[in-house]
Amino acid sequence: MLPGYTDVHVVFVIVQALRRRGMDVVTAQDRGRQEADDAELLAEALADQRVMLTNDTDFSVPTDHLSDRELYCLIYRDILPAREKKLEHINHYLHWDCTGPSGDPDVWLRFYADEEEREEWADCYGQPLPEREVPPYPRILPRETNQGSE
Repeated sequence: MLPGYTDVHVVFVIVQALRRRGMDVVTAQDRGRQEADDAELLAEALADQRVMLTNDTDFSVPTDHLSDRELYCLIYRDILPAREKKLEHINHYLHWDCTGPSGDPDVWLRFYADEEEREEWADCYGQPLPEREVPPYPRILPRETNQGSE
């Protein structure tokens, strides 16, 4: 199993569970890097050949359609053991699309696409759109704030 590096947004219970399962996990807190920005943490993870684990919205992919169990099973079963994470260049990273099987837009169209994206997809592919749904497992994650807004 590849070693991991977590930022401050990963709940420590998850870190402990991964460690119990034999994963070598280092946290930003372990390194005194709680205040480091995402780009610095990602560069450190890549330099150490560690998988970057986070719940930060800057890194996250749409996962609100998955229960916590489904999400962590996907991470543990599919993402952590994937060989593709070993990258040659420190400033490159991989993005895992957790919206479903490759090439199946149903989850994205139901839960995440805005009306313009849905209309463009329908016009392009000439297929009926699935009903729009609210993701059943909304995660309360920190959101980027707009500078200068009141």
